[in-house]
Amino acid sequence: YTADEGQLALAADTDKDGIPDYYEALFGLNGEDASDASAVSLDVNGRYTNLEMYLHWLGKDIVAEQNKNGTYTKL
Repeated sequence: YTADEGQLALAADTDKDGIPDYYEALFGLNGEDASDASAVSLDVNGRYTNLEMYLHWLGKDIVAEQNKNGTYTKL
C-alpha cells in the first residue's frame, strides 16, 4: 500500500496507544497520554475502553450499511 502525506498525517499516533491523533482530538482525548486508551471515558455506560470505542467507530459505517432496513430488538 502507498499513502500520501495527508493520509499519513491521519495515521499519526503521538502517544503510541493505538488511537490516532485525529480521533483523540475529535473526541477530546489527550494525544500525548497513552493511558487514555484503557480508560472508559467515551462509553457512557462504562463498558468499553476508549481503544475499543475507536475500533467500533472504524466499523460503524459498514455495520450501518449491513443493517439498512433491518430491525433492532433492545435486550
